[in-house]
Amino acid sequence: MRVSAKSEYAVRAMVYLARTHGQGPVPLSQVAEREHIPLDFLEQVMLQLRNRGLVKSVRGVHGGYLLAAPPEDLSVGDVMTAVEGPPIPVPCIELAADDQQTCTMGQVMLDCSTRDVWVLLYSKISQTLGSVSLADLCAGHAGAPPTLRTTLPMVAATAAAV
Repeated sequence: MRVSAKSEYAVRAMVYLARTHGQGPVPLSQVAEREHIPLDFLEQVMLQLRNRGLVKSVRGVHGGYLLAAPPEDLSVGDVMTAVEGPPIPVPCIELAADDQQTCTMGQVMLDCSTRDVWVLLYSKISQTLGSVSLADLCAGHAGAPPTLRTTLPMVAATAAAV
């Protein structure tokens, strides 16, 4: 599974705003330059974040963007959901609007042989992303337990080998 560039840029921009929280609005050009994000793309991402209430914009000479809430109150999941929607790995875990026993693919839930694993995956992704705040990322450890942090290089090496 891959995280989209939009989600990655949104999280990076929000972490930058979290680091400057309480210092006033930050010009978007500064965020783009420091985080190496194309300004045009970042403008689109920030508009989505503003529309979802995660950031506020201030106009004028000393304008820019700032977080709408303290960094500890905003999670990576909040940011990613704001720009991408919920982290649903496959459409079949969504229920059809007119029938609460059938997925959007027309399959009856009880007859689906793979639905349980997709629901579990959705649950774990949502739980993980929701448990990491922007403040955690600013602290440099994402709130990960030491055992998780020591396994990350192995995950990266495995992904590079594929």
